[in-house]
Amino acid sequence: MHVTVESADTYFSTNFLYKEAWEVIPFEDKFNALNTAEGDIYAFLRVEEDNVSPCAFAEIPPFTALQKAIFEWAMYLYKNKDMIIKTVESRAYGISTTQVEGLGRETQGNMSKRYMDAYTDIIGRSPAAKFLSTIKRDVRLVR
Repeated sequence: MHVTVESADTYFSTNFLYKEAWEVIPFEDKFNALNTAEGDIYAFLRVEEDNVSPCAFAEIPPFTALQKAIFEWAMYLYKNKDMIIKTVESRAYGISTTQVEGLGRETQGNMSKRYMDAYTDIIGRSPAAKFLSTIKRDVRLVR
């Protein structure tokens, strides 16, 4: 893991929106959220952890866009865990529900898109996305 709880603590210590929320999260939950977030962001960017340059990480502020994306996704994961699980599971099985007040509710299910599409969509709509959009992918042609 390239990011640390200590670096995330430093990042969130000056974050107006999430400072208090991050401070009350237990260390083990912070560690697990950051570990999951780092893997998720690498998968989102379609890069292997071993191929990520150490230059992509700063030990002190200012943090890189990659680090900020990981920190923001970790916070989003922690705050929205139940919603993410519910959304991914329902979209993985193609479950959709329509409800009209006074008339009832209809639920339909069928196989739909790949499981990761829902998860990738959530990452792309999370606060981490503003940092992910600034990351330029390194494209190399080797002959």
